Order: sequence, then C-alpha cells, then structure tokens
Amino acid sequence: MGSISSLEPLVVHRNVQAHGIYMFAMRYKPECSGGLSIDRFLEYVQAEGVPIYRAFESTLSAQPAIKDLAAKHPRYFRSLATSVANEAAKDTVYIPQGILLGTERDMEDIVAAVNKVERNFPNRTSQRRRSK
Repeated sequence: MGSISSLEPLVVHRNVQAHGIYMFAMRYKPECSGGLSIDRFLEYVQAEGVPIYRAFESTLSAQPAIKDLAAKHPRYFRSLATSVANEAAKDTVYIPQGILLGTERDMEDIVAAVNKVERNFPNRTSQRRRSK
C-alpha cells in the first residue's frame, strides 16, 4: 500500500500484544484525491470492485438509538466532548477481514483500483507544485 496516498492504515500501538483484527481499518485523506468526499471516494473505489466501506456514520453517542435511550433515561447517560472520535467517524474506512484471505494478486488489484481513483482525482496541491 506504499503507493497509495489517500488511505493511511491505522497504527497499532507497539505495546499491543494481541489484536483481534476483523477488518483492515484506514483513515481517508481527501486532500490526496482531489478533495473527494469520503462517500464519493468509496463510490468510485467500489465501482472498481474494491470492497472498502465506511467504518462509522457517527460516534456512538450520536447514533439515533443512543439518543432515544438518553432522552428516555437521562440519568444513565453522560455525554462528553469527543473531538478525536468525531474525526475518526468522519474519515475511517475498512476492508473486511475475509477479503484479506485472498491471493497476493487480489491485494495488488485493490491497490491498483485505489491508485486509479487517485490518478483520476489527483491532489490539486501536488499538481500546482509540479506545474511551477
């Protein structure tokens, strides 16, 4: 994935001894794909046959079911500012773990498809630098 600039794998802290990986999570960087929204980026990558999905629509406290429960039972809920979680909900995507059981060629196809989207929606900042 070294050639992909729009997706950055999440880092697992060096002190983690075991990790229950059920998905390959990454952060989407729209500035590396011409500013495409995460939804549009996923639409284009999925059109290339790559199973990359949005990980979260919102933080847990912003989910409708939790909001309903909090309204009915306010004494059981406390909401704090979650700026890091808010950002993660906006830009985290994933590939399901089962896809990673594919062949090396399957993984190369995923990288090629993401690179194709990046090439068609290039980083405008990089383009300006090259043209100077």
